[in-house]
Amino acid sequence: MDLNDQIQPILDRLTAGGLSRARQCSTLLAIAAARASNSAYDTPEFWRRDDVAARSTFQKWRSHDPAFAAALPAVIGAAERWQTEKTAWAVQTAIERLQMAAPGFATTLIALSEDAEREHVKLSAAKSGLELVIRLANDARLADILSKIDVQKLTDDQLEAFMVEKPEAALMALLRPLIRNKNDD
Repeated sequence: MDLNDQIQPILDRLTAGGLSRARQCSTLLAIAAARASNSAYDTPEFWRRDDVAARSTFQKWRSHDPAFAAALPAVIGAAERWQTEKTAWAVQTAIERLQMAAPGFATTLIALSEDAEREHVKLSAAKSGLELVIRLANDARLADILSKIDVQKLTDDQLEAFMVEKPEAALMALLRPLIRNKNDD
């Protein structure tokens, strides 16, 4: 929903007539836009704008017009809620886009790990893919544990287990002592 659409019901409750009402509406809309964009509205630059009333007029309305005085915090609150909703929507959209891209990331990482000639490179690519999946799954504890695996220090037997045996079993064998150490902390 558009910010103006959310604020319009509040503006409809203003009781001033004629040009004063139009000026109150444009001033409140400008304040809402400033709040929604994290800008200050109590600055000399703001009050010099053509679409807002003079600061002295604003203060008079605030002090002597109960409908305007009630509308001001309502408009500010609506702008802040709108901004929060817009931010939440943007974050949710980004998460959904990452989730949709995850299969492509996985395919690329699998190709990198399969095409690599050295076992350490293959394992690093596989580990990176697993870390990405864990980050997307939001499991910080397992991601922290995985970050402690130094693939350059793996023994030939451990590398062989990853390349020939079931990689899941080899990974669990590597993780068991790290998980135990984490639980001891």
